[in-house]
Amino acid sequence: MRLSIRAALCSVALIAFAIGPNTALAAQPEHNAVSGSFVDPDFCGTGAPIAISFAGVFNIQYGGDVIRVRSLEKVEFTNPANGLKVDQSVGGYEKITFTDLPDGGVIVEHTMIGNPSTIKTYHGPVLVKDAGYTVIDEHFDGDGNLLSTDFVVTHGPHPAADFTLFCTVMTEALGL
Repeated sequence: MRLSIRAALCSVALIAFAIGPNTALAAQPEHNAVSGSFVDPDFCGTGAPIAISFAGVFNIQYGGDVIRVRSLEKVEFTNPANGLKVDQSVGGYEKITFTDLPDGGVIVEHTMIGNPSTIKTYHGPVLVKDAGYTVIDEHFDGDGNLLSTDFVVTHGPHPAADFTLFCTVMTEALGL
């Protein structure tokens, strides 16, 4: 669960883009809500199952090769063995720009402003807080394979950009 649930929720926006209108920006953004739950049977490679539930609301505006997303998301991680819980909240603005390359590949640029991630124990202290402005470029080949991810701009504290920190903090807080 390298990028936690953020990647899954962002994929909802990308799927909506693929099947949604590719026209001029609409006057009103599209409002979407997602929720669900599942069990990760090998959370962060520990071999332990963790129950994960999530809910998010998105306002998505489409236009040409750009998607603009305002979101508020909450994820709850629960260790069924001991009842320990950790909350992750995400909120802010993201602009996703698609640039076609001559070789058939594509650059997907994510510009994020706000609170990319706050992780805290259930009713307890904040463990990790990302905030500020970040630009991340993902380079895909013509077959859709991710070739590289580059952090182009980072302003503000972004400790969760080190994805190993997520598993370190989460496994300790969940008592794994």
